[in-house]
Order: sequence, then C-alpha cells, then structure tokens
Amino acid sequence: MFICGHTTVRRTGAESRLRPGRTGKWPPKTHEFIIEQENKIYPACAVSPPLEPRTIGNVYEFRTYTYLPQTMPTVLERFGKVMAARTKVSPLVFAGHTLIGPLNQYIHCWAYKDGGERDRLRAEASKTVQGWPPATREFLVKQENMLMVPCACSPLK
Repeated sequence: MFICGHTTVRRTGAESRLRPGRTGKWPPKTHEFIIEQENKIYPACAVSPPLEPRTIGNVYEFRTYTYLPQTMPTVLERFGKVMAARTKVSPLVFAGHTLIGPLNQYIHCWAYKDGGERDRLRAEASKTVQGWPPATREFLVKQENMLMVPCACSPLK
C-alpha cells in the first residue's frame, strides 16, 4: 500500500506511475511479486491529521468500510462527532473517503506499538469513548481490516 499526503489531486494516475519518486526510494523494485494492483484516492477528512513523515507506531491498522451509496455525508458526520475523543486513546494517522477507486469507502488508520497495545486500546476506546464506534452499521456493506508494518521506504515509522 502506498499512501501519499497530497491535499489535492495534481497528477493523473498514469503520470504519477511513469515518473520516479522524488526520494529515490519509490517505487520499490517489487514488480515480479505483483499479481494485482488497485488505485484508490482518499482525500483527507476534516478530522484527519496531516499525513506527514513521523514516528508514531510499529503497527498500523487500516480499517476500510464500504457503505451504501449516498450515505457518506452521514458517515462523515457521525465519525466527525467522536473522532476527537477517540484520538485521545490512540493516535489517528489518517482518515478519508474514496474519491477515485471503489466508491463509498471510508478509511481510518491507527498507529500502535504492537498487537497487544492495539487490542488493549481498542477495548478501552469502546468502553470509555462515548459514541465509539459511531452508529454507521445500518449503512455498512463490507468491512476490511489490515494490520501492516512500515517498509524501509515508508515515511511512517
């Protein structure tokens, strides 16, 4: 997964794939291992911190929810009401919804020291953050969770 902190979409997907990364670390030479590729562009939500290089965890949880069409305004409102309280329990890395790619998806990414901390803090958030998780299940079509560790070229460590 490659995450970029652009605040606006400035280049077409083809343009960005043809140009080498400015850091010289991206893209890594992994083409022989790639079976499938998917592009998604997620503009940051108002509650999302800036996506910038920082050290905040060893394990990152990406939670992607696919919702029914035309429900995203309600989903964003409900997450927006409780996100500030939730981020007091563990740091939010990013939150956004799809602009390009599979539509009606909301993603939020959290940083943790390890899997044990993730389990403990998620349980704590459910007990102590009023309204967490927000009531969006009525619109939910699919949920996907990924636990990831940053690669050497990642700006998130």
